[in-house]
Amino acid sequence: MDTLTHAISGAVAGRALPDRRGAPGPGLRERTWAGFVAAAFPDIDIVLRFLDPLVYLNLHRGVTHSLLLLPVWAWLLALVFARVAPWFGGGRYGWRAWYLVSAVALLIHIIGDLITSYGTQLLAPLSSHGFAWNTTFVIDPWFSGLLLAGLLLSLYWRAIPVARLTLLAVASLVAFQAVMMRQAVDIGHRFVDAEGLESAEVRAWPQPYSPFNWMVSVSVDEGHHLAYLNLRQRGPTPPAPPLPAPLRDLWSAYQPLDDLEWEYFSRHGEGEEAERAEQAWQHPAFADYRRFAGLPAVYSVDGDCATFRDLRFRLPGLRSPFRYGLCGLDDNDPSLVRDANGEFVPVR
Repeated sequence: MDTLTHAISGAVAGRALPDRRGAPGPGLRERTWAGFVAAAFPDIDIVLRFLDPLVYLNLHRGVTHSLLLLPVWAWLLALVFARVAPWFGGGRYGWRAWYLVSAVALLIHIIGDLITSYGTQLLAPLSSHGFAWNTTFVIDPWFSGLLLAGLLLSLYWRAIPVARLTLLAVASLVAFQAVMMRQAVDIGHRFVDAEGLESAEVRAWPQPYSPFNWMVSVSVDEGHHLAYLNLRQRGPTPPAPPLPAPLRDLWSAYQPLDDLEWEYFSRHGEGEEAERAEQAWQHPAFADYRRFAGLPAVYSVDGDCATFRDLRFRLPGLRSPFRYGLCGLDDNDPSLVRDANGEFVPVR
């Protein structure tokens, strides 16, 4: 989920909390800003991107997104709020008064990432496993719009009840998306049965524009079958709104169920290219990307360079992100590279 949506969700959560009873504590305005800041905090791990992009890909949504470490982060944030709030006209409260809003905002950030496809390391640092519910696209205008509308309405009318109803509405949207995901997975299983595939893994991935848009992946040993579909569309795709050309192409990519086409993407390619790609994929220098990629497929083989992409993030009509590979495969020490529009940029 984008950081701004996280921050807005934290502000709504802060406004949904009751006033503190029996002891002085932050008021509604203070809880709003504390929730906004605390819910944005876990994405501070973006600094890793400037050190090593592949380390960032593997550690993003790691320790700052851990349920095990949430109490520690909430305590640290509460200490900061207790110290900083008076500078901005807030009350002088001890850290305990700020702890609940900090913890709730951190939790809602973690849940906001958990519902997407990237993977969130809930048990870091004990485990690097990325949990993902795959219900919601990483930038979802319906999700973000509900939160923003609820926040604005709560500023002018019945703040606490409206904030709570907003969170309930967002949870209902995610539940609806989960039902749609189940329907998309069922379509993948029908394809498996029709093709007689064995040992196939079927998954569904949320897509832009609509909760009815899904990518279904059927993974076998040699590669992945993908279909882009709209669960409610019947007949031709409606005209795209006025968008830039690549986004119009993406709008038109989601097919009705009665006209579904499946594309196949090989893990390593074919012939001599496959040998080169397999050499790159298995090389120890490529371990970080192997750990990251959920649906890996060869992207290009050019001379002694082989690059891969992660089909989890493939959007029709747009260039795939996270394209990495190895160059110098004929040498004893190949270099890790990033494919920047056909140019191989060294990473390490």
